[in-house]
Amino acid sequence: MTSGQMDPSERERRRAQEEHARWLGRRGVRLDGDEDGEALVNLREAIEQFEAVVEEQGGDLMVDEPVHLGQSPSQPDNHAFALPTRSDDESIEAYTERVIAAAEAAEQGPAD
Repeated sequence: MTSGQMDPSERERRRAQEEHARWLGRRGVRLDGDEDGEALVNLREAIEQFEAVVEEQGGDLMVDEPVHLGQSPSQPDNHAFALPTRSDDESIEAYTERVIAAAEAAEQGPAD
């Protein structure tokens, strides 16, 4: 392998990391590009759990998801069903914990 070629496992790891970043971006999650693959997977799993809880509670993800990158939904049908917005100085690990806490709160049912 020449110095310009990438190991196949490294190429696959990067491809997976880019896919997770795109998936998160479609949900309005702002990333700074320094997140490692494991942190992206953990965040994606937390958001998937959050979305499953919202749907189980009768929430509408199309209304509750941010429409623009890094912004909160303008009028969620229930604030507990809106994915939290990552703050500018928040680590991905801290944000993941907030998403997990939001999923736990949403499990309690509609608060509005």
